[in-house]
Amino acid sequence: MRLVVSGQAIEVANDLLIGSFFKDLPTQYYKLTDARQLGYSFDIVGLLGDLYTTCGSSRSSRHSRSSTRGIERVRGVSHANVTIDHVVEPIVRAEAKNVLAFEDAVLAQAENQGLTTDEAYMEVQKMNLLLQENCMPGSVADFTPEFKAQWHITGSSKSFALLQDIKSGTNPVRIEHWQDILAQYYHCRGDVKEVA
Repeated sequence: MRLVVSGQAIEVANDLLIGSFFKDLPTQYYKLTDARQLGYSFDIVGLLGDLYTTCGSSRSSRHSRSSTRGIERVRGVSHANVTIDHVVEPIVRAEAKNVLAFEDAVLAQAENQGLTTDEAYMEVQKMNLLLQENCMPGSVADFTPEFKAQWHITGSSKSFALLQDIKSGTNPVRIEHWQDILAQYYHCRGDVKEVA
């Protein structure tokens, strides 16, 4: 990081006035991605906390949910003799617990059918798209032509393209009785439009 003084750029860590504030900071950008390196921590709540503690793990979701039942401090970073932790708070909202129960039911069914974890999560994504499309107001829309032109996008949004593949039958939901699972957790089967 550089500072311009009297038209001359100098490294901030070498500046006599403010250098001491920057001496312990990483000089590579990728090392700045963890806010704890800067002395900050986050209170991560609910589903985001669950994602933070389980994302990228090889543990089955049904077994990893217990990690967010109580307040948990995760992966502390030591900085200037002080350990800085993010705090993950438990999932307490009924809606969030329902989302996880739905996901666990789909993953359990996928496991019974011999699908891999990655395949199972793709099926969760498909079912969520159908839930959004058929059970909630509005619909899953593609990027507008103006947006595509501005950002030089030639294809469709991932969600819109996947929904079109589901509707056309080229990539159907592979979970057996998926409509019943959606109905159990969201009171909507997801296979026909119920909300305009």
